[in-house]
Amino acid sequence: MCIRDSFCVDGIVTPDRRIKTGALEIKNVYRPLRARLENNKLVVKNTMEFTNAYDEYTAKLTLQVNGCAKESVELDLSGLNAKSEKQFDIPFNIPDGKVDLLLETFNKEAKPLLAKGERLGVCQLNVKECICELPDVNLPAPKFSDERFSTKIYGDSFEIIYNKRSACFD
Repeated sequence: MCIRDSFCVDGIVTPDRRIKTGALEIKNVYRPLRARLENNKLVVKNTMEFTNAYDEYTAKLTLQVNGCAKESVELDLSGLNAKSEKQFDIPFNIPDGKVDLLLETFNKEAKPLLAKGERLGVCQLNVKECICELPDVNLPAPKFSDERFSTKIYGDSFEIIYNKRSACFD
């Protein structure tokens, strides 16, 4: 809500046309390729009405293990026509740990407002969750001390002091 005589910036770009995070979110919502896992296969859907994916886009599939990229391959988008789907075998051996597949879509040629090779969207698919068992550790509870100008939190091997005057940790 704007108040009279105030300047209000509620758009997805700033008045000087710098991109805000909302514009990047919208760009990903309108991405041309979407993916899902079905029967241990990767199914990629071209959401564009009149564009064949092979003519306009490239797609890179990346295997992520515990959040780190391990391997990447470029997918062959031939035959992925407008509003159609194509199945791919997953080209990676799935290791232990938390495993994700990341499908990134890039444009092939430069266009108005888009550089060649610019990322148009990303789709992250969870393949396998990591079930980590934490050891049963009984740690002593921290102690607290509240004074007029500071709060102290301390234990056997640490001490944290919060300064109420500066609103910072000392």
